[in-house]
Amino acid sequence: MTRTLITTSLIVLAAALFAWSEGGLIGMGVILGCMSGAALACACVGWQQRVARREPDRALNLSVLVFIIYLLAAILGAALFRYVDAVAAGADWTSFLLGFAAAVFGVMTVGAFDVARGLKSSVTSSKDDLLEGAEA
Repeated sequence: MTRTLITTSLIVLAAALFAWSEGGLIGMGVILGCMSGAALACACVGWQQRVARREPDRALNLSVLVFIIYLLAAILGAALFRYVDAVAAGADWTSFLLGFAAAVFGVMTVGAFDVARGLKSSVTSSKDDLLEGAEA
């Protein structure tokens, strides 16, 4: 999870620097999208790691569910920033989507490697448990 957290920090830092240089509605949309995407992606990667350790056979099903969660969050966020006038006055909806997509993609990609490593170690430990049981 350390690589995931480092990547998340770097993505949020890059988005903050871009938002600061751009300013206005576009900068606010990028930073809001990046923060919400990174938070959601970190939570989902943590959930995937927990399931991969405890129930490795459900890991692929959870990956599909997490992808659907990302899509729903992107659609709801874009609709909120596009059609609610009070919220649209604070940030641009297209920059929100770009920031959200960049954060989710970056964190999800690095997190997938961490989940795969955890899945590999859980399968290895379960094989060791089976071998110890067969020797006894």
